[in-house]
Formats: sequence, structure tokens, C-alpha cells
Amino acid sequence: MARRFELIKIPRGIAAFLSILLYGSIVVLVLSILGNQLYALAKELPALGMDFNRKLDQIQQLIFSYTQIEPGQQITFLKQTATNLLRDGMGVMNTLSNTVSVLFDFLLVPFFAFFFLLYRSGLKKFLLLITPSDLDDSVLIILDKVQSVTRGYLKGMLIVMLIVALLNSIGLWVLRVEYALLFGVVAAISSIVPYLGMLIGGGLAILFVWLTKEPMWYPLACAGLFYAVQLLADNVLTPRITGSSVSVNALAATFSLIVGGIVFGPSGMILAIPFIAVVKVYCDNMPGLRGFGFLLGEELRARE
Repeated sequence: MARRFELIKIPRGIAAFLSILLYGSIVVLVLSILGNQLYALAKELPALGMDFNRKLDQIQQLIFSYTQIEPGQQITFLKQTATNLLRDGMGVMNTLSNTVSVLFDFLLVPFFAFFFLLYRSGLKKFLLLITPSDLDDSVLIILDKVQSVTRGYLKGMLIVMLIVALLNSIGLWVLRVEYALLFGVVAAISSIVPYLGMLIGGGLAILFVWLTKEPMWYPLACAGLFYAVQLLADNVLTPRITGSSVSVNALAATFSLIVGGIVFGPSGMILAIPFIAVVKVYCDNMPGLRGFGFLLGEELRARE
């Protein structure tokens, strides 16, 4: 977008600012639409709390009918289990820390994006200056491919996310779930984090349906919907839309997700795949490192 503005003679700094402003406006528009549904949902939280207590009583009675464990003993067991989990894993503190980290990163993104757009020619020249002159051609090839990989991956992920949000929302609307758009979009945004995102985002919708819909098939149908959409996204949409730009094998992708999550938390998991793809591009085009590029690529599973 910044390049398109620059082609019509708009100065680079203004072009970078307009690009950030345009995309920021889209984000604000989406958040404002979702905010109305979120506000309406927040007003129902007291009633949902009562529904949760009622459902919990039903579960306790069901457990008692099969195990003869009194409801009070069940609560004691759950409290003890929760205490052990908090003591061993510090789950709540980690969750709060990760949430604050993600929000902080989200606020910093526009600033980083603006300066990268503004100084992108200088950064390219810097890389050429610190590289031996006989490798200038390789550096230029790497930069072009890195831009192509990251642009293709981000564009592809955005398209997949929009399709997933649409399918989730339509499916929830067919099931007559309130706030279908909110839950559908939240689940789609959560899917940015591979493997775990849809489980977390879909879990919120399933919990809401379980609390608000009496027949048990409603939450089961909701879970089936998210599972089917996730299968479609993982096996059809993502490979077709982003597969051509990110050719990293499953072993390298999984390892990068684990390392990214350990080092940087949720932000690291989001950026793990494009980062390892950039590393592969670098290895493929640097003498002496092509073996590592082969190790990261889809060619690793090729049979002789």
C-alpha cells in the first residue's frame, strides 16, 4: 500500500502514515462492530453465572448418581485440584502476563510498521554494506524472496481468517446461537495461533451455548461445527492459499511453534511460521547453508 501511494508522488513518510491509518481504520471498524455485541454479552454475565451454577448442580447430581460422591466432596476435590495446578504451573499469572504482553505488542505494531516502511531502503542498503561485495547478488535475491514469502503468508492468513470467520458465523447463526458474529470472529482470530487457537476461541462459544441452550445436542453441534471448519482450514484452505509461499515441513513448523511459544509466548507462536520460512529462504540462497534449507523444507519427506 505504501508503494502504491509513492507511485502517485506522495512522499514516503506520508505514504507510510496513510498506509498505517488505512489499516488501522479497518481494525477500529471491526472492533467497533464486535464491541457492540461484546457490550450486550457483558450485560448478560450475571444471568450466565446463574445458569453456570445450575448446570454445575446438575453435573454434581449426575456424578453423585454414578459414584456416590457427595457434592461437597466434589467441590473440595475440584478446589484442591485447582490449588495444585496454580501452585505447580502458576497458570493464572502466566495467562495474565501473556495477555498483557499481547496487548502491548499490538499497540507497538503500528509504530514498528511505520518506521520499517519509512526506512526500508536504508535497511536494504545497510545489509548490502555489511555483506561482502561478492555476495551482493545473493543478498538481493534473499531480500526479494523474503518480502515475497512474508507478504504471501500474511495475505494468505488474512484470507483464511476471513473465510473461517464467515463459516463460523454462518454456522452459529444456523444453530441460532446469539452473538454468532462475535464468537465466529473471535474463533477465527484465535486460529492465528496454530493448533491451540481454535480450541481456545471455539471453547468460549461452546461454553456459552452449553449455558444458554438446554438440549445437549446444541453444544455438541457447536463443537462439531468448529472442528469441521478447522479441518477445512488446515487441510484445504491454508495449504492452497499459503502453501505456495511457506514451504516448511511439519517437523520444522512444530519445533518453531514450541520454541516461539517458550521464548516469546503467544506472539512468538504467531510469528514462528513466517520466521522459520525466512530462515529457510536465507539458507537456500547462501553457500554452505543449503543443507539446512533442505532440512527445513518439504523436500525432506521425499522418497528416493
